Amino acid sequence: MRSLTPAFTIALASTALSASITSAQVADANYSVEHNFNYMPSGDVVQVTGSDYRHAWIRTTGIFGSVWAAESIAQDPLFDPFGTDSMGTASFATNSGLAMPVPCVYNTFNIPPAGINGFQCIILPLDQSFADACTEYFVAPYSPSPPFNIQGRIASSGGVHAVNARCYAFSSAGISVRGGIDMGNGRINWNPLITDFTAGGAQADGLHWKTDPVHLTANNLDTGLVIDATLFELEINSNSQGALNLSMGIFETDQTDLEFILTIPAAFVAPGEAGSVHLKVEHGIVTIADDTGAFDNILPLPGTPTPLIFPFPNDFDINYDLNLDPAFNWDVLTDLTGGAGTLADSICQADLNADGSLNFLDVSLFLQLFADQSPAADFNQDKSFNFLDVSAFLAAFAQGCNNGDPKPGL
Repeated sequence: MRSLTPAFTIALASTALSASITSAQVADANYSVEHNFNYMPSGDVVQVTGSDYRHAWIRTTGIFGSVWAAESIAQDPLFDPFGTDSMGTASFATNSGLAMPVPCVYNTFNIPPAGINGFQCIILPLDQSFADACTEYFVAPYSPSPPFNIQGRIASSGGVHAVNARCYAFSSAGISVRGGIDMGNGRINWNPLITDFTAGGAQADGLHWKTDPVHLTANNLDTGLVIDATLFELEINSNSQGALNLSMGIFETDQTDLEFILTIPAAFVAPGEAGSVHLKVEHGIVTIADDTGAFDNILPLPGTPTPLIFPFPNDFDINYDLNLDPAFNWDVLTDLTGGAGTLADSICQADLNADGSLNFLDVSLFLQLFADQSPAADFNQDKSFNFLDVSAFLAAFAQGCNNGDPKPGL
């Protein structure tokens, strides 16, 4: 058994009596990535399919250990941060950190010439927290013979409400078109609309990802040659509170830490359409502002403080040609995809009973845990129980649930 000195006991009691009860640490974040599209290949459309991926989890913690509303923490692959290693088979995705596949929603489906219209969500509640991840599809009726014109809308959206919890949501919607050599050239109108919002205490900053590639893969059925062509790629990563919006020809944000990259490579698109953008904001100041080609001189200059608002196109006409050799047989696949996700953390270190408030109950519980030498009272994580743990708890309690870092290992 460990006992506290009278001075530390008095300090803890004084802290509890003088502190006002704080409200629960709360973080809110939501995302939406929407694309209106019009795909006009020269011909040879054989099949149109859709892909749907949705994933959400919630973790909360207290002295009794972690409580999960979904699978335990997963790996960090490129397509689904904090999600799964690979798409795997329908309705399951693999995760090398677990013995069994991770349950999630993953579907592929045929889109007939009559078109399709659908909206679906994962909604995951746990206590006062929730996470939801949604996808939406609309493909207008299209002709199964030339001239081909496949148009519609795909959207990925979701959000989290974290009350003393860590919440994650990710979703991706895609349209794939398969055909022969005549799909090796054509025109794509791609209209991304992106919104993001995060609010909460300092330790509730969100991590956010948005990505929407337009990609073609051409397989030479005679020689085995594969041509990979990314025609358009946009990625936004942020780690700060605030809002971001790209729509109606305007890019606007008050987020203080973010990175925005857009690339239209020159290899397969018409002259004048290629270009790139790299915008980085750190601690509220633009630190990188590189723009080339079609985007030359569009970004605010380095040193510009947030908030930012500047004209930026979000309606793109991409005329492409893969220059496929007609002497061979080709299988061509076009992928139009949009995905996004968010992670919010609002776990409070000093809220030992995980009730969302800091008050005398947490102090009393700390005294009991310290006397019992419980690992929950080892606040400085040195595997010892002494005045350093008491000091660390006092500091965390005084700091409150709206500041500071989450407890290590959460």
